[in-house]
Amino acid sequence: MQHNTTNNYATRSNKALALAQLESNEIAKYLESSFQRTTEGAFSTKQEWNSFYSTKQNRFFKNRYNLRYFFPELLPAGIQPQDWHPPLEWKGERCMEPPSIEELCQHTIVLEIGCGVGNSIFPLIRANPNLFIFGIDFSEEAIRVLRNNIEYDCRRVYAFVADVTKDEESIYQYIPPHSVDYITLFWTLSAQFPQDMKYTVELAQKLLKPGTGKVLFRDYAFGDLAQIRQHPKNCIDRNLYRRGDGTLAYYFTESFLQSLFPSSHWQTLQLQTHTKTVTNRKEDKTMTRRWLQAKFLLVSTPNY
Repeated sequence: MQHNTTNNYATRSNKALALAQLESNEIAKYLESSFQRTTEGAFSTKQEWNSFYSTKQNRFFKNRYNLRYFFPELLPAGIQPQDWHPPLEWKGERCMEPPSIEELCQHTIVLEIGCGVGNSIFPLIRANPNLFIFGIDFSEEAIRVLRNNIEYDCRRVYAFVADVTKDEESIYQYIPPHSVDYITLFWTLSAQFPQDMKYTVELAQKLLKPGTGKVLFRDYAFGDLAQIRQHPKNCIDRNLYRRGDGTLAYYFTESFLQSLFPSSHWQTLQLQTHTKTVTNRKEDKTMTRRWLQAKFLLVSTPNY
């Protein structure tokens, strides 16, 4: 099978726009005709993600080196996204205890919510020796796998189990309020129910440094090929699907994501749908992948 791949992240071609619009219309018709609201899917997916990571370990997701291209602010000056960086090696006994406040002050602090087994964390800390990354995931199995990674050392990364929609106080034990420079949401909100996403954003407001702290977002966009291929029976709410393994997948529109970050507290620095078209010439098929990428600056903190 031959592929002709076109990447267009800065601007989308007219062809890609037309294709995306066509897909959006088809999905809208499909949802209107087959959409049925149900409470069957209203359950925590923690057990499903534990089962997922217990089976897949760290073999399912590839390391996300392309995040260095999409979010260059996470790289030090002079480092190019395409530069190769070797895996980290630690001499002596690895540190497994959380760092002190004094130690944290020496670094740019990043919090990855929904860190999984570290596929985003390790490519970033390899490239930037000044980063310290906290990793949070509500899957005990994911955190266990991450901590067993040979590159894991608490001098650069500290991962722990927490549900960001419920465990706010326990998170503060490790991460002081208004101390984080960047919070990354990479394919995280799409795994939550829409009604829970606001709690994640509220937590970000409490942890980021006002005036300088940023949320970096990348996730599935409405009209993505994966959404088109979803079976109607998997649809449990508008743009929300439950996969066969029980995990959730939400597909974002720009307007919905913007609504989660109101202008009263956030400045939108970037909000863009990225489109990638893949043509199978043998079968004369054109397939479109769509992601939403955004950056939000915390300009003020609300009173809760």
